Amino acid sequence: MAEQLAVIAEPRTDEIGGIPLVDYHPTPAWVIAQLLLAVRLPGGLWLEPAYGDGAIVKAVNRMRTDVAFVTNDVQSGAMLQRNYVDLRGPLLGARHFDLVITNPPFTLALLFACQAMRDAKAVALLLRLDWMSGKPDRAGFLRSYPPAVWILPNRPSFSVGDGSRPRSQTDMREYAWFCWGCGGDPGTYRHLPPMSVADRKSWNQMRHIRNKTLPIIDVA
Repeated sequence: MAEQLAVIAEPRTDEIGGIPLVDYHPTPAWVIAQLLLAVRLPGGLWLEPAYGDGAIVKAVNRMRTDVAFVTNDVQSGAMLQRNYVDLRGPLLGARHFDLVITNPPFTLALLFACQAMRDAKAVALLLRLDWMSGKPDRAGFLRSYPPAVWILPNRPSFSVGDGSRPRSQTDMREYAWFCWGCGGDPGTYRHLPPMSVADRKSWNQMRHIRNKTLPIIDVA
C-alpha cells in the first residue's frame, strides 16, 4: 500500500528550511496526552519527522516506557536533519518504524502523510479537522486511505513567533488526531473526552506525568 502512494505536491514556502513560520506550532502536552490515554498505540520504535522543539517526544517519553524515538527536522536539534517531504522513499527502510507521530506543517500535511505511510506500520498526525475537506487531491487520498479520526474536545493553544518572543495563539479551527493502522476502524471518528482548563494546564506543566524520561536512541 504505502509503496504505491503518489507524492502529491501542496503549496510550500521556504521561510524556515522549507517550513513556513506560520506552520510552526509546538504541540501542547495535553493534546498528546489525550491521544495516548484514549488510543492503544504500538510500542517499539517511533519516528517524529517534524521534531521542532521536541514537545511530542518529551510528552510521550513521560507517559510511555516502551517507546524509543528517532527524530528528524529540517532545523538543528533533531537526530537527523532531512527534508522529510523530499525523500521520495523510506527514511530508514520500508515501514521500518512501528509508528510515525507528528504535528506536521499544515501546508505540507498531505506530503507528510504519504511519506509516513512509507516509513511506518502505523501513523498518527495532528491536523485541523477541516483537513478532511477541501482539495481534490486530499479528498482522493482520504478515500483511498481513510483514517480513524479522534477529535479534540478543545482548541489547542500554540506557542508561535519568531523564536525570540513567542506568543500564545489559539487556532480558530478544530483539531483531531488522524490515525492510520491504529486507533480504530478506518473511516470512523470519535470525540475525545472534555478536559478542563485546569487539567490542560496541569498536563502542559507535566504535573500528571510520573514516569521518568526515556533516553532517545542513537541512529547510525
